[in-house]
Amino acid sequence: MAWVAQADIPWAMVGGLYFSPIIGADVYILDRGQNFYRFNIGTQQYTALANAPFIGTNVFRTLRHRNGMLYCIDVGGGAEPFGRRISWYNPATNTWASSSQCPFAVFRGIKSFCFADDDTIWAWVKRNAVVSYKCVRYVISTDTWTEFANDTGAIAFGVAHSAIMSNDGLRVFGVLMGLAPTRYGIYTIATDAYTYSPVIGAIAWSTDGDPLRLWFTKYAGVNTRYGYLENDGVTVVNNYWPANAARAAGWSGTLGVSGLNAIIDQADGVNPMTYFNGAIVPTVQTLPATEIT
Repeated sequence: MAWVAQADIPWAMVGGLYFSPIIGADVYILDRGQNFYRFNIGTQQYTALANAPFIGTNVFRTLRHRNGMLYCIDVGGGAEPFGRRISWYNPATNTWASSSQCPFAVFRGIKSFCFADDDTIWAWVKRNAVVSYKCVRYVISTDTWTEFANDTGAIAFGVAHSAIMSNDGLRVFGVLMGLAPTRYGIYTIATDAYTYSPVIGAIAWSTDGDPLRLWFTKYAGVNTRYGYLENDGVTVVNNYWPANAARAAGWSGTLGVSGLNAIIDQADGVNPMTYFNGAIVPTVQTLPATEIT
């Protein structure tokens, strides 16, 4: 199998493209304006959908798929705070709904989120200009945001643009946090405590909606290879997908995946999108479990 160019997007992109996971042959695409489309890989057709309710300037808008709905961070703006709420799209009715805005007194934006169950979301939020972060809880059915006592304190690197729950449901991982950009942050729910992973090689974290993995690219010149961190917080798989030569013209850092079966990326920062189906034999390294808390 190989990377294959897809049909160009039929609209003027605003700020960047964000992909849902690949759902069957469909992928949903949102930009930082209000443009929202469904793209069918088989037919190469784009379908315009109901506009997102707010622009997403300066917001990581990766679409997460849960319980038949698509979720993203919403409400952008030119200055912080931005990314003030979470919105969700119902494909059955072609309609959007939204959470209340984060009510916290110290708040500069939601950066990423993941699901503990169909009703409970954990979100990484930036708190202030000295780059401290906090993991907060949102319950959809009651529209309730809850913050807890502790935060990360000032950290050297804090972006947290992708998040997953650990496989035991006890921790929340957020990428690019701590003393180096190749580490990830770990929030332990029961103890309200923050720790950080060891360095994971020469990588750049991606933005994606995979509920089980945090994806990255390995540095190898311009055309980098794709790997991921498993939700056990220990297993790192390098070189799972081969390099995409079309990325030489530019790349957004956002991905859409279908488990370990397919991936969609941008070729030149706008279009065409590219798609690879099939797997190469991955190489696996395991971080010492004692270094992950």
